[in-house]
Amino acid sequence: MGTEGDGVGNYEGIDLNSSDICYREQTIQKLVKKIYETRVLLVRSPPMSGKTSLGQLLDQHLTKGPNIRVIRISLLWMGIPSGSWTFEEEFQRLMGITWKKFQDECNHIQTIFIVDEVQV
Repeated sequence: MGTEGDGVGNYEGIDLNSSDICYREQTIQKLVKKIYETRVLLVRSPPMSGKTSLGQLLDQHLTKGPNIRVIRISLLWMGIPSGSWTFEEEFQRLMGITWKKFQDECNHIQTIFIVDEVQV
């Protein structure tokens, strides 16, 4: 997450406050259109090709719109999975809300949920 880090000591993404940022507006507009059409979007590309940065830019763009909640997490923030690790447990620890309650809220609150580093 730019200069904030990812909670595990790794640098990922870009500094959105930098004057050197290319906001990739055409790409972001295409992604937004696709998200609203299909409701699910998977972005795949080789490591270090800019997926995390793209997620940050998409998050920033979407939060400028009215009446929308954008949640962006990286599965790296959940730490290294152990034998007893579950997504629901780590989501609650990270977000302070159960996965079920989050899903229920999404029925009433327009939400875009961006998940990075899903290979973890």
